Amino acid sequence: LKSLTLQKLTGRPIATVNYSLRKLFDRRLIDKPHQQVDGFNSLTAPDIYEINTRGRRWLTEEVPEVTTLSRCHTEGPPKHFAHSVAICDALAEIECEVTAAGNEFVPADTILAKATVRNPLKMPCTIEHTFPNGKHERFETYIIPDGLYGVRDQSGQSQLFFLELERCNPKHPNSLRRASLLRKKLSYDFLLRTGYSKACGKSKFELKLRFMKWPAAGSVNGNLSFHSSLLECDRA
Repeated sequence: LKSLTLQKLTGRPIATVNYSLRKLFDRRLIDKPHQQVDGFNSLTAPDIYEINTRGRRWLTEEVPEVTTLSRCHTEGPPKHFAHSVAICDALAEIECEVTAAGNEFVPADTILAKATVRNPLKMPCTIEHTFPNGKHERFETYIIPDGLYGVRDQSGQSQLFFLELERCNPKHPNSLRRASLLRKKLSYDFLLRTGYSKACGKSKFELKLRFMKWPAAGSVNGNLSFHSSLLECDRA
């Protein structure tokens, strides 16, 4: 996460946050990923930090419940560094929005602790589609959401959300074998029809789709802007 994002999450002055981060960095509990220097404005942008193995071990010993936005130890495909930063930024932004509305943000770790299968986020799908040229395809695949979280309102009712961040995949591909918005829509439609997401605690869910736009080409350090949308899926 960026230092400015951490400041939003904690609500503390940025000077206090930077001082605390420096202390943690000096104690070798957090790192600064070297990939962030690839951005053209890396010298003037907020620093990006990530917790390391030593930091995780310290948290496990000192804090009863740990929430992490890390992409480590995942069954999903490897993520580009900029995409990983965007996922963490989006989840942090959503958490701020949820708590500001007086609701409780339920992190992925809490949800997955009650999972009934070994890899609950690796969800198999059987999708098919007829393209405008008449070609019909049936494809066996699986989908792993970019993020997972829940929202519990003041009445105690909770809702499950899957998060997808999209930047450059096409909306109308010519094949289901290519990553696309169409393939994601068909995959989540399948999950809703089959109730497979029950492995994460609920058979119904909402899909939060966010389109990300970089502030400038090549930058991963600047503030990302998001356009939120719910991907239209058929309701079972």
